[in-house]
Amino acid sequence: MKKLSVLALSVILTACGGGGSSSSPTPTTPTTPSTPTPAPDPVQPVGIYTGTSSNDTGNYEIAALISPDGEIRLIVDDGTQYTANMTIDGSTFAAETVLGFDFYGELFATGSASGTFTDDTITGETFVNDVKVDDFTATKDDQTDDGADLATITGNYSTFNGAASFGLDSDGHYTGSNTDGCIFEGDITVIDSDVNVYRAEMDVTSCGEYSGHYNGLATYAFLFDDDESRSLVIQLDNGIYSISDALYK
Repeated sequence: MKKLSVLALSVILTACGGGGSSSSPTPTTPTTPSTPTPAPDPVQPVGIYTGTSSNDTGNYEIAALISPDGEIRLIVDDGTQYTANMTIDGSTFAAETVLGFDFYGELFATGSASGTFTDDTITGETFVNDVKVDDFTATKDDQTDDGADLATITGNYSTFNGAASFGLDSDGHYTGSNTDGCIFEGDITVIDSDVNVYRAEMDVTSCGEYSGHYNGLATYAFLFDDDESRSLVIQLDNGIYSISDALYK
């Protein structure tokens, strides 16, 4: 839950004294007490963030999607993915439960995270069993301000290698499949038209143990260095498996 940080202002009243003993004292006119002014609400991080993560094995590039309600979806260039929900207090944040998924989308770790943020940066640490496992820092991407609009993302999509494809209609509903025979259907909805982050849901069928209902976030942006066009980047999970991919029109 977001907490309001209040700045308490001390009110100092001053008075002026009169002259010699033969003069009447000059009446003191008190000043009107000032009303304490609360500090502005903390600006919760929201949008697309890019940066780096570092741990014992090296430094990695990261891309994060953060929704207005504090959901975080993080993709690392080593193929791992993380999801969490954060709460803020002043300029600090905390995520009590962070789910980590490996390159194959399988849950491999559960931990926590905490850190600080400003209007355009977020810096923190992640922990597993109360032991710090990495540090991360990210800056808000200008593409955040491109906004969200279903008309913009309507179309037919496929992965760069053609292994998966789907059609997305003007209502945000999509259906598709992949070359392994998995069938997926779901909806993409606008959370805030001013922020280039969408809510995404997916039902996967005919896919063995990967079948199930998935929830997550999406964005329509240039997120990769070699992108020649925007891609619809999705990151979803069902608590056991994760799905992350970029699809192109």
